[in-house]
Amino acid sequence: MKNRSRGFTLVEMLLVSLMIPAVIAMLFFMFRAVTDSWTMQGARAGLSVSMNKALQTMSSDLRNARRVAGQDNRELRFTQDGSTYFVYYLFSKSDSSPFSESDAYPLSVDGALCQLRKATLSGGIDGNFQYGSGDLVAKDILAPPVSGLSFRSPVITIDLTAQQGRDSLRLVRVIRPRNL
Repeated sequence: MKNRSRGFTLVEMLLVSLMIPAVIAMLFFMFRAVTDSWTMQGARAGLSVSMNKALQTMSSDLRNARRVAGQDNRELRFTQDGSTYFVYYLFSKSDSSPFSESDAYPLSVDGALCQLRKATLSGGIDGNFQYGSGDLVAKDILAPPVSGLSFRSPVITIDLTAQQGRDSLRLVRVIRPRNL
């Protein structure tokens, strides 16, 4: 009987040394896919929460409105008590292209992502306000005609599409003010 030594051959060692990095690379790419998916899901959830909060705030305000006026799919003016007037409007001027008094009314959208803001009007429902002022309700809204704020008696339609990175979310709500 031949006395045979037990051990690894050179070919076996080479195969194992090639397989171990391949397995490690597969595990790395699987882990990366899971973490990317987790991150994107978190971003989508954050976008959904912020948009739903904005729509809830607007719905509450506009459902109790006594008078509403819409302007060119970009703004909604309303009052709840007949003495204090507000406007929800889409605003897209940035620091690189700020609003100036020479800009035509209604303010044209420059194609960038918009902010949805709520400001107080001075001078009634047809009154004035300073563009860029007021409370920020939502940001990263796609500009009209993709998004829009419209009023056709007796309903208000809020159609907003938000975008963050590659993710986008469209929410549409139809509101019937109780006091019109």
